[in-house]
Amino acid sequence: MIKESCVERPVLTQKEREVLSFIREYWKKYQLYPSFREIGAGIGLRSASSVNRYIHSLTEKGEILPHKGKMRCLVLKEQ
Repeated sequence: MIKESCVERPVLTQKEREVLSFIREYWKKYQLYPSFREIGAGIGLRSASSVNRYIHSLTEKGEILPHKGKMRCLVLKEQ
């Protein structure tokens, strides 16, 4: 049995942490997940492809769970 404290979490870049923080705060305020455009506007990214790259990276690192085919298709791992 592996203790949770021994499991290493993936290293996140500063911008990945900003994206994740924005998503968490948005969820707390509105009880729904932000669109990619809202994420971009919230953290100062103009390109939807940049937001997509960060979302993909956070998904690969297990911080976000995707729900394909649905609007606002992000789910935070802890929810």
